[in-house]
Amino acid sequence: AEVQEYWLSWVQEAIDAGADGIELRMRNHRSPFGWAEYGFEPPVRDEFIRRYGVDLWVTDEFDKAAWRRLRGEAYTKFYRKARALTRRHGKALGLHISASMNMEPEQGAAMDIHWDWRTWLDEGLADSVTMKEVWPGTRFGQEVLDRARGIPAVFCPYANNLWARPQGTQVVA
Repeated sequence: AEVQEYWLSWVQEAIDAGADGIELRMRNHRSPFGWAEYGFEPPVRDEFIRRYGVDLWVTDEFDKAAWRRLRGEAYTKFYRKARALTRRHGKALGLHISASMNMEPEQGAAMDIHWDWRTWLDEGLADSVTMKEVWPGTRFGQEVLDRARGIPAVFCPYANNLWARPQGTQVVA
């Protein structure tokens, strides 16, 4: 809860500074090896014990998919709060979806979190979606567009390296 409130304060600061909207990008340019250090904080541990009877601080033998889902639920709660905050101020909220988020909890995904982008789009939590590393015309790209139900979608040309490819602008169009 404290981390969510901290990040919501950043959203509020951007709104107060006059931002036209907010775009949440959960990924960053950091080594993925650091991700393994996160997700064992007391709130996560306590909830995992409550739900599954397993103490993450005592054993490495636990249901990783359940742990990833639990962490993803927390992010989705944050995203809902961010959406409510931007709506109260009449601001748009965008989200980023990347190829490394298109994995089921059993497989693992970026940052070892279940990124429930389907729920975010199905619940109408976004006013726009930026697709990073998602190639136009792929099954994944089409599924995102279908779920986006007409909200603006952007293929990020830099993350997809489209400008370096022949006919990159035509592919995006």
